[in-house]
Amino acid sequence: MSGVTWYPVEGNRNKLIGAIGFVGGKAAIVASFHKDADANRDGNVSIGEWLGDFLSPISSNGRATVEVAMYALYDIKLMARDPSFANVVKSMFLNHFRMMIIDGIYAAYFKLPVRFGAGAVVKGVIKGKVLQFAVRKGMETVVEKAMKTVMHAH
Repeated sequence: MSGVTWYPVEGNRNKLIGAIGFVGGKAAIVASFHKDADANRDGNVSIGEWLGDFLSPISSNGRATVEVAMYALYDIKLMARDPSFANVVKSMFLNHFRMMIIDGIYAAYFKLPVRFGAGAVVKGVIKGKVLQFAVRKGMETVVEKAMKTVMHAH
């Protein structure tokens, strides 16, 4: 990419975790070198990490990118290049945290009632366990996405 100057970001133990891309003197890109599910940031998603991420009711989407931005916030040289980046980082963190709260609210208050309701509707209409399961999961996904869209809009 021409016109992009990359600035490395170090995490714990001075290990590179990502980079900030500057375009025209402004921080424009936040890139992580790790996947969101890589909890220990060793570069590999182990079976335990994958399973923990898969089973967690709270999504890890964007976690690695927000982590890079948060570490960059405490890099004096980087912040001297673009002081306004602090506001972007705060916004990224708050949006990520808000989505975690929405995931938690859905998991705590809506997931089971939606599952049971969808299961009752599907049992009365569709024959066959596999097809019932597929339709029920589809209904759960639609309700979850609709609820998160409505909550994210406010």
